[in-house]
Amino acid sequence: MLSSLARVFLHRCSAGVIGFFFLGFFLLGFFCLAMAVPCWPQTATLPRLGMPYDWSHQHVIFSNAPLPENIAAAQRDPRFWYQKIRMESPNWVTRPTLPKEGRRVDWSVKLGGAGSEIAAGMYPAKYSFNVNAAPDCNNDYVVFALNVAGSSTQATIVGYNNLYTEPGGTGYCAGTGPTVKWAYNTGGAINTSPVLSGDGTKVAWVASANPPVLHVLTIGTTGSNGTSVTSPAVAGTGNNAVDTAISYGSVGDTRSSVFADYTDDVAYVAADDGKIYKFTGMFRGTPTEVTTGWPMLGYDLANHKLTSPVFDFMSKNIFYADDLGNFSYIREVGSTTGACASPPTPPCMGNSVYEVTAVAHPIIDSPMVDSITQRVFIFIGNDNEGHSHVLQTDTQLSNGGPEPVIGQSGMDLYDGFFDHNYFTNPGTGFLYVCGYPTSAANSSPVLYRIGFNSSGVMNSTHDANSLAVATTAGATRCSPATEFFNTSAGKDWLFFSVPTNCNATGGGVAGCVMSFDITGGFPSAATQARQEYSGTSAIVVDNVSTQPQASSIYFSTLGNAQSYSPCGDGSTGGGCAVKLTQSGLN
Repeated sequence: MLSSLARVFLHRCSAGVIGFFFLGFFLLGFFCLAMAVPCWPQTATLPRLGMPYDWSHQHVIFSNAPLPENIAAAQRDPRFWYQKIRMESPNWVTRPTLPKEGRRVDWSVKLGGAGSEIAAGMYPAKYSFNVNAAPDCNNDYVVFALNVAGSSTQATIVGYNNLYTEPGGTGYCAGTGPTVKWAYNTGGAINTSPVLSGDGTKVAWVASANPPVLHVLTIGTTGSNGTSVTSPAVAGTGNNAVDTAISYGSVGDTRSSVFADYTDDVAYVAADDGKIYKFTGMFRGTPTEVTTGWPMLGYDLANHKLTSPVFDFMSKNIFYADDLGNFSYIREVGSTTGACASPPTPPCMGNSVYEVTAVAHPIIDSPMVDSITQRVFIFIGNDNEGHSHVLQTDTQLSNGGPEPVIGQSGMDLYDGFFDHNYFTNPGTGFLYVCGYPTSAANSSPVLYRIGFNSSGVMNSTHDANSLAVATTAGATRCSPATEFFNTSAGKDWLFFSVPTNCNATGGGVAGCVMSFDITGGFPSAATQARQEYSGTSAIVVDNVSTQPQASSIYFSTLGNAQSYSPCGDGSTGGGCAVKLTQSGLN
């Protein structure tokens, strides 16, 4: 049976919307390069439709504001459709839900030796092989890029399949845990997030060397592609994997993940030399650095650490921030929004900048862009006056507000996220963010909520609700927030973690991951909490499904597993790759 979203595609096609650019992309499972595509008959069955989910889907979003021209333009960005699919996923009922044992987690497996974990604030990446079919035990996979140097006994990047399992053997997939689909030693440590190609055959990331190295890995399909994290393969040795590695810049890359523009097959990434780089042929050709007009030197000039760049398909602007707390943009070719500072025509630096300048904990996470409302959000840990803020502005940074305070400046501030109501109508939605208390003497994090007016403009203050998510025993910070509306359960979930001093039942004291049910409003407490030593990386979600263990979240721990807090398989001494159910964190 076709999903409701698939029927929308076919209905639009039958109505004569032949120029609907990405119909071909989603019907055929790869990018349509033509501006017109043939229609499928309404009785047709959709071919396979794969869907990647990575860090960038948290930073470019699409609300349902009443702006039809913007919505039409945004449809050329595959992330628009990926978001719709996640929000309108069909429910698969091919198997009855089976009972499961009361175990601590679905699964939690060791990622190798000391330091084998995803870097703080970074994400795994999830690939769903076919969203028009039931979850796939063999072809659905999740990728963990590890912040540890590779060796013959340590993978730097690993993909797991057989995901929908649990220790009692009663999951949707056979077995009691995941299987290593592939594992490679690619050399240098990876301290940023990986990104996936639309068809799931390639993965890209940056290794933070001097200079940094962009990798685009074509995953092997023959030979040995690694059997475990401690027995990794080398791409091209005994297999047909290809690791295209390109050095760029002059110094490392601390914070910038690769941003893929799937439509034009280009990518943007920054480095600690203060520059933003562009590459063509990212997934469908030969990756090549663009040297005409690029790289672009950021606002604060050389040798400043930059966040991941975020490209907005609507404005054709690229947003970034730096380690001095300054936030600005680049006008890409085709941009009609903003004005150039230098050079006089795109690609060029935009002529507006938001400045904090030279404080501790300024801006460490990438901007978020609502492509429909054309508004940009930036999360500021220290405004140079002792406060944390969220700033909303437009895509040319022509105004500096609203800018609600979310407590005193504390530690680093990661991005929050919106509830489901925001995506339905921004005026009825909220932004949830983990800030800090109003007392300067206490830097333990607090959950806040910020509303919007009927035009989608953020309120100038957070509302009266707040919830301490860590005790006052010591300074700590939240991970980036992840929201997911599970249509099957009718629940709107918010997930994040703290690295210590967890203030939630079941979370222990050595760090925990928490879920909050925000369906009916602001939560009075965490719905569920599970102890995770030293907290977690950023979190990704997968499916809406009634199948056992098939609606889950994924992350890694941030510290080496200890005897009192081992991985779910009982192992210690390294990081843990973890899968938990959305509803119960178990």
